Amino acid sequence: MRAISGLLDRDDRARLPVRGGVRCTRAVGWSDITPVPRPVFAHCGTLGIGVHADYRGRGIGRKRLDATIAAAWRFGVERIEPTVFMSNLRARRLYEKLGFLPEGVLRRQRKVNGVYEDRLFMALLRERDHMEE
Repeated sequence: MRAISGLLDRDDRARLPVRGGVRCTRAVGWSDITPVPRPVFAHCGTLGIGVHADYRGRGIGRKRLDATIAAAWRFGVERIEPTVFMSNLRARRLYEKLGFLPEGVLRRQRKVNGVYEDRLFMALLRERDHMEE
């Protein structure tokens, strides 16, 4: 979680939320989609998201994802690909609510203090009938 906390501590005005019409003094969450840099994968983007631990459970992640997914579709992305560790049930449930489907598991992909954890790959595909909007 240190990497995410470091990102959230930066002065990144584009990522600051507004509460009650007043801009917060620090970022509490971020989300982005990084395009895959090879031409044959140009329709794909890798999703990244984080919400500071003190602000989880308030709908911030859902709002960030809704906005980020909408922007990705407008940009021409057709496939959004997050990965999530199996223990992160909150993130997995949120992705599933938004229509992301599991596609594969990297077994024992992370090892912390001698404990292994699997990482789940998921994807959300832009439906063909929405691609022409």
